[in-house]
Amino acid sequence: MNYAELFFRLTKKRVLYNIMPIKNIPTVIKHGILSYNNIDFQHESIADPDVQERRNKTIPNGKELHSYVNLYFDPRNPMMYRRRDQHNFLCVLAVNAQILNLNGIVISDQNAARNWRCQVVVEFLVDRSKMIII
Repeated sequence: MNYAELFFRLTKKRVLYNIMPIKNIPTVIKHGILSYNNIDFQHESIADPDVQERRNKTIPNGKELHSYVNLYFDPRNPMMYRRRDQHNFLCVLAVNAQILNLNGIVISDQNAARNWRCQVVVEFLVDRSKMIII
C-alpha cells in the first residue's frame, strides 16, 4: 500500500510538518531532523519538560518514544499554540509525505505521549534511522 497516496486522499496534503527553533536549521541541514535520543550536541529546544517526561516510555513496538521525531498533519497544532509567544523564533519544516512509505513508521491517533489506543491517524513519528535529510 502506498501510504503517502492514502494520506493525500484523506487530507489533500503531500507533506507533514515539524516545528523547531530557527536556530536549529543549520544543524538540520547538516544532520537531518533528529530525535530526542539522537541529539548529542548543543541545540535550542522548545520542548515542554512535562511532555518530555511523559514521552519517556516504551511504545508497543518495544522502542523508546524518544527515538522518534514528531511530524504533524497540520502546523497549526497544540504544540504551535503552546509556543505562540515564540513564533518569531520558530519555523515549520515541511517533510515529503513519501516518508510514510518507509519501514519503521509509527502512527498514533493523538499525542503519542498519552496512550496507544489508536483509532484515527493524527500524529506521525519517524524512526531516525529512516529519516530523510532536508
